[in-house]
Amino acid sequence: MTNVIAGQPVTLLGQFYDFVGGSLTDLDATPTIGIASIASGATALAATTSGVTHPGTGSYGYAWTPASSLTPGDYLATWAGLSSGSPVTATETVTVYAPASAAQTNTS
Repeated sequence: MTNVIAGQPVTLLGQFYDFVGGSLTDLDATPTIGIASIASGATALAATTSGVTHPGTGSYGYAWTPASSLTPGDYLATWAGLSSGSPVTATETVTVYAPASAAQTNTS
């Protein structure tokens, strides 16, 4: 599980293995990442490959900055790609918190 304050960046990581307990393995091509609210199903990030990085074998990263107006709650980040022609996915729960307001921090 990953936590982020709306409006702040967070790096998400998808990792793919050749089998459970096996070695990390690269996919056939860059995977997509999409993010949706677990509670409502609303899309926070449409599936995309734009901005997806490949920092190492079997590992893919994405720097996501949820909009500061995004509804706080749990979101599911879903990575999807192909490994030797077969579909594979990886998921991660991201908890988005509301940014602090001036009233919450006792400032004006």
